[in-house]
Amino acid sequence: RGSFNKGRTGTHEVAHWLGLKHIWGEDDCGDDGVFDTPKQKSYNFGCPAFPSLSSCSPDANGDMYMNFMDLTDDACMQLFTAGQKNKMRSLFALGAPRNGILLSYQCDSSMATGAALPQDSMPGPARPMLVNIYPNPAAAELHVDAGEFTSLTGKTATLYTAAGRLVKTFILRSDKEVLYLQPLPAGLYILRVGDKGAQRSFKVVKI
Repeated sequence: RGSFNKGRTGTHEVAHWLGLKHIWGEDDCGDDGVFDTPKQKSYNFGCPAFPSLSSCSPDANGDMYMNFMDLTDDACMQLFTAGQKNKMRSLFALGAPRNGILLSYQCDSSMATGAALPQDSMPGPARPMLVNIYPNPAAAELHVDAGEFTSLTGKTATLYTAAGRLVKTFILRSDKEVLYLQPLPAGLYILRVGDKGAQRSFKVVKI
């Protein structure tokens, strides 16, 4: 009906059922937990002109308004990313919430007894290290969580001042950790998570 006449609303809602968030992560400049979707400030309506830039845009390409998980007109919606695809497919893996659908007599149930599904198009060495930190700015606690296909257990998180002086080193004991920043003075810090082979860096504002 009107601008929503190509069935994309169904595509969008089924993707929610398969674990995807809106591309803006349900918050201004939020994180949808998928490594290859860029941050954007909020949702888009209509059919924006490329590039559609906001204060959160990580590069000159701006918002991925053509993604099925934005709110643009059906004619503008064109794609899921590889990361979104793998996140949705992971729900059909062994032990995952949607795996039982593969046991339906309408399906080839042999799929339900095979190997886990989601990593077929992302060979191990090519997978990026996915890490989420929040809140940022942080007052007392900074949460560090592993993204999909990433393990943080046993890895190191190192905090530096903006000038590069080492402040503190944390050994991560699980994939969800809390770093306590309360004793530190307010200011800008650099957090590095991981080891030499795979590492992510973040600017952290302590308030």
